[in-house]
Amino acid sequence: MWIPPENADPVLFHAPTRKSVAVFGAVCSADGRLVTLSATPFNAETFLAFLRLLLRHARPNRKIISVVDNARYHHAVVLKPWLDAHRSRLQLDFLSACACTQTGRLTAPTSITLSVFGN
Repeated sequence: MWIPPENADPVLFHAPTRKSVAVFGAVCSADGRLVTLSATPFNAETFLAFLRLLLRHARPNRKIISVVDNARYHHAVVLKPWLDAHRSRLQLDFLSACACTQTGRLTAPTSITLSVFGN
């Protein structure tokens, strides 16, 4: 099992309310670097902004493989030209439909979208 190199788990302090925190995130499997982007709402534009940020943090000449769920904004038509142009450096792998429960929601182990970059 991979364990991040820090001594303590990251903690996000917030008021004890029912408000949520929306964050795109990616972790480098080689050294544990974390790239995040806070986004409200999650849509194709904010996802594209995260992918651009991810490419800026990636090592040169390395391909990023991002494992994503089947949210609508991951399949947006707006993303297709940009993804085609960056196909040599970025690949999106989608979770299979069997990773979802009968309600269409992801089960707990796959509810976090992580990208692997910089191997």
